[in-house]
Amino acid sequence: MLDTSTLIKEEKLIFKNFIKCIEDRSLESMKNPMYEYCHLHCGFIAHYDIHGFKHEYSDSRFIRFVEQFVSPPWYYTRGNTLYLAMCEVAHQHIDRIKYEFQNLHAKREIELMKTLARKHGYKVIATNESMDVEVNVESSGQLALLTLE
Repeated sequence: MLDTSTLIKEEKLIFKNFIKCIEDRSLESMKNPMYEYCHLHCGFIAHYDIHGFKHEYSDSRFIRFVEQFVSPPWYYTRGNTLYLAMCEVAHQHIDRIKYEFQNLHAKREIELMKTLARKHGYKVIATNESMDVEVNVESSGQLALLTLE
């Protein structure tokens, strides 16, 4: 684990804000110092302002935000303790975040399929009609069907 004790007060606040965003899987709680740091020191485009930045990396696009820290260009990490700490946190969470967003995407597609079927007078049912089925994507990439009781 990277030693973050050398971070100055403002960097610690940025780091804490970054961790909250990673835990929330969203940039909704991103504060201006983190936004400024990301586009000035981490290679992100400013997207006009913090609102444009948040919009660019909202919903499933949040993965792109995290991936910027998983595979950073070497020239951003040289001597940049805060950026290295952010990269470490991203590495710790990226697999779980991808897993969660794959599941969310699959669930949204199934709900869309059900909505379209209802609109046209059809019903989507599981193979066993007495079950409602929820889909999850395992970390191996396999679809997992869980029976809801």
